[in-house]
Amino acid sequence: MPHEYDPEWDYELDENPNKAVQRLVDKYLKRHGFIFDALHFDEPPRVHFVTDLGGSHVARYINGTRNMPVIVIDIPALLDAAKEYGVEMEDAVEPTLLHEYGHAYMDATGYHEEMSEDEEEDRVEAFAHTYWMTGDINEALKQLPGTTS
Repeated sequence: MPHEYDPEWDYELDENPNKAVQRLVDKYLKRHGFIFDALHFDEPPRVHFVTDLGGSHVARYINGTRNMPVIVIDIPALLDAAKEYGVEMEDAVEPTLLHEYGHAYMDATGYHEEMSEDEEEDRVEAFAHTYWMTGDINEALKQLPGTTS
């Protein structure tokens, strides 16, 4: 069943998001179709750019939107994190998206209910890192519970 979640309910939308980051997000959303299939998403994630996610967050998957995943990204926070860690913008965007896809998978399968928040973070980070480093979706899927590859 489709949801009607609107990020404006919880966040202030970024009225003038960084165009280079937008292009990178669009590029990865187009390239990641096979990942969405592997994670059994009904539709590709919808990404919205917001301001001030707070804390150490640069992006967030919106719990409960698993059939049509919604991800929000705070571009200034993402750019600050990339600068802090000394990585190029492109090397910050893809792993961030992959990490949030992992959260969407955990929500869709219910596995997140069986583990602590720290364990879920570790699992989705391992998924994101493995795919980003290897480009091998089968290896990355091994990091998530309940996947067969």
